[in-house]
Amino acid sequence: MHATRRGLEEIDAALRRLDDGTYGTCPDCLLSIPAERLEILPYARFCVSCQRLRG
Repeated sequence: MHATRRGLEEIDAALRRLDDGTYGTCPDCLLSIPAERLEILPYARFCVSCQRLRG
């Protein structure tokens, strides 16, 4: 259940980013998140490089 709740929270956060115009932009480096990454993980907040740095 915890994983399901977290998934729903991530989806809600992605929808908020769509509303505020920041969806698809990494908040750390400010570069566009590649479409391929968003196709695989539509609620991705960070690009692969920045996500790796975060652990």
